Formats: sequence, C-alpha cells, structure tokens
Amino acid sequence: MRSCGCVLLLMTWPWAAAADEVCDAVAAKYRSAPRPGIYASTPTKPDWHPFSNSETTARGTIAIAYLRSGRHAGAVALKTLKPLANGDAPATTVTLRRRNDIAQCEVSSIVLAFWRLFPIDYEIGIRVAAKDYNDFHRERRPNADLEGYHVKYVGRDLQCKSTADSANGNREQFLFAEDRKPDNPYAKVLARITVADQAVAATLLDGAAYAETFLSIYPATSGCASMTLVPEMPGSYALRFNDLEARDIRSLRTPELKRKLTVVK
Repeated sequence: MRSCGCVLLLMTWPWAAAADEVCDAVAAKYRSAPRPGIYASTPTKPDWHPFSNSETTARGTIAIAYLRSGRHAGAVALKTLKPLANGDAPATTVTLRRRNDIAQCEVSSIVLAFWRLFPIDYEIGIRVAAKDYNDFHRERRPNADLEGYHVKYVGRDLQCKSTADSANGNREQFLFAEDRKPDNPYAKVLARITVADQAVAATLLDGAAYAETFLSIYPATSGCASMTLVPEMPGSYALRFNDLEARDIRSLRTPELKRKLTVVK
C-alpha cells in the first residue's frame, strides 16, 4: 500500500524572532544553561519545567525542549503512541512532522548565515500507511515520501549523516516496535534474519489509536532540539525520545527516554 503522498507545509515568517523560540524560552527561564534533560510547557502548566515521567494536562499544544549533554550536534526523534481505549479506532497511519531541517552539511555557508540572521520557523508534515512506515524503517523498502521526510545532519563526529542511514542504525531508531534494540542488531545482522523472524519482530501499531514521529535537529552551540505535540484526543500517550547521536562510554547507543502523558478533556 502506497502512502497518500499528501504533504502539508505550514510556514510563518518571524523575521525578528530568534531561530528557536522554544529553546530560547527554556534558556531564559533558567537564566543560564539548563541541565540536560527534557523540558515542557503544557496548557495546564505553561511555565517551563522538567518533563516528569508522568504528566497530566488539558488539551492543546505542548511545547517540548530536548537538551542533550556533551558538546556536539545531532538529531532526536520523538515517537508518540496512544494506546487503544474504549471507542478508539485502531491506527492505520503514522503522522510524521519535523522542524529545523536546514541541513548544515547540504547548504553553503552564505545560505546558512542568511538563515541564522533571518530565521524561518516552520513545520512540515506527512502521513503514511503504518505498513509503509514499518517496511521503510525495518526492511529498507524504498518510499519517496519517507525519503523526503528524512534529512542529513552534522553528527557528534562532525560528519554529515542521514537520519535514515541503515549502515549506522539510525533508520531503525524510528521503529515503534518495543523490540527495537539500543544498538540496532537488526541493522547489523539483517541478512541473517529469516522472513519469519522479521514478521515476529515487526510489530506495527497493534493496540494503538494514534502514532506520530517528530524529528528535530540540535546544533552543537545550544544542544537543544525543540518540538511540539498536539494530542488529537484525550487519553494516555506514551512518548519515547531517540537521540541518534547519544552514546555511552562504550560508544553504544543509549536507551530511549520514555515519558507518559495523560490528556484530559
């Protein structure tokens, strides 16, 4: 089943605004470099605060700032799932959104300097079939919409890389399946996995009423990636943050960070 190919492009032109109002707001709140972690501003609690493991809020736009540790650039993916509740219809699509996708490794220094002086704050979003999403990220099947969604960014090693790179395991980080491993063994031993094993491992959106991925790039200067979440319905949401450049002392990927969000009417 091919994705719908429907692309929604929302643009505003805050010529006098900072390049990232969310990250600037967090910095202003704490007046100095805030500690690495996840910060949120919700309709119920608009003041910026550390995003607790479990939060409750009214419906509306939720602004999130992810601050990494270490002086390097990178990218982070926020995956959001709403488990099925009474009356919910099972999700058959995945919504993908991103912002700040100016890839520093793909533009000239003149263009990058202009963008910093006159920032454009925008989001781009697409919606694809759940099977297409899974096939692209686990089985590497081509998909024009998803290929256009992913971007190139400067990593911790100052090298240009793609968020959809399969060789380094980045692509697998976008899977919703709980069997996704921190060090991406599927990316390394894919040739030795049987079709049956892949079928067992390829959990799509079983038991989910809504699924969304938000991709954001963070620069080395601030180490801050901003994103927004607008829950479509009340209920419980599971949020999972995957930092594509986060590594431990053994240079292995660190586990994804998890948060629970309850949205009330």
